[in-house]
Formats: sequence, C-alpha cells, structure tokens
Amino acid sequence: RSGMPNKTAECPIVRFRFDGRDLEARAGENLAAALLTNGIRVLRHAPVDGGPRGLFCAMGVCQECLVRRLCVTDSHVHA
Repeated sequence: RSGMPNKTAECPIVRFRFDGRDLEARAGENLAAALLTNGIRVLRHAPVDGGPRGLFCAMGVCQECLVRRLCVTDSHVHA
C-alpha cells in the first residue's frame, strides 16, 4: 500500500438501481467502479455474437463499458 489515506471511505453511501437491482456506492464514485464493487462484471452483450462485455480500458474511450443512464433523481440512478 502507498500509505495514502483512503478518501473514498470517508464519502457517504448513496443508493442506486441498476437492471432492477438496488445497489450502494460511495458518493463521487464513477458508475463503472460502483458496478464492479457490487460484483457486476457484464455491462452489455455484443450485438453480433451475444458475448459478454464489460470494462476494457476503464478510461471511457473504448465504448466497451457502454451503459445508458435513463433517469437521475436526488439519490437514485434508474437504468
């Protein structure tokens, strides 16, 4: 470990819904990290062969982790 403090642990918990599941994350955490923390690895299926797709570059430039956000309210993300 680097000895750096874990600022994420100090952030409040937020709740959101993804594919019908109620999940929790830390405020300020990006959606991909929140889904991984909740054990969600498959984010979509390839249109050609139906193969599972998830994070690839983890930088938002390759479109493998494409997720459509439909509605955001005060403390809930509905996807």
